[in-house]
Amino acid sequence: DERSSVSMMEAFLRCSMNVMIRESVRVLEITLFLKTACINLKVCMGNETSFALKPSLQSLFALSKKPQNDSAFRRERVIPPLLNYLRSITITGNGEEIRYPLELLVYVAGILKNICNDEGNQKAFTRSGAIRIFYDVLGIASNVPLLNPGMSVGLKDNWAQLCVQLTSLIRTMSVSYTHLTLPTNR
Repeated sequence: DERSSVSMMEAFLRCSMNVMIRESVRVLEITLFLKTACINLKVCMGNETSFALKPSLQSLFALSKKPQNDSAFRRERVIPPLLNYLRSITITGNGEEIRYPLELLVYVAGILKNICNDEGNQKAFTRSGAIRIFYDVLGIASNVPLLNPGMSVGLKDNWAQLCVQLTSLIRTMSVSYTHLTLPTNR
């Protein structure tokens, strides 16, 4: 309706949140849940203040804690939008002016860490160049508190939590190195 104060995007996100905000997801609903989450992540990209972004990431984080769902994240193509959120830190430079709230990026790193035990996901990470993103973001995240000595303790804790998630993710990938074929530089 032209007279409505709600945009189409906002209306879609409000409707999709009915799927996303739940305590539990039944096995039959996982595909629908992940497809909805993927759409929400793509729609919210570039809109860091979107009301749908945090609940979507929280729901994905809860779902990622169950190892039986790991391959579904790859199958439903949820990994690329998550990597794009992490990549946004490397684009902004030193992390002082990151585009998305740091709390949300900690969720993104946690989701990726939780699903990295799946061999197929590890191969997908390697093929997509995610390992470079993980190292770049870890380098930025570990330096930001050092470059900003007056930073609040809470903010330093968030940067530290991001470093913990990324370090765990990289460690898991390196322990599973035997089945990964890393690209060679030519």
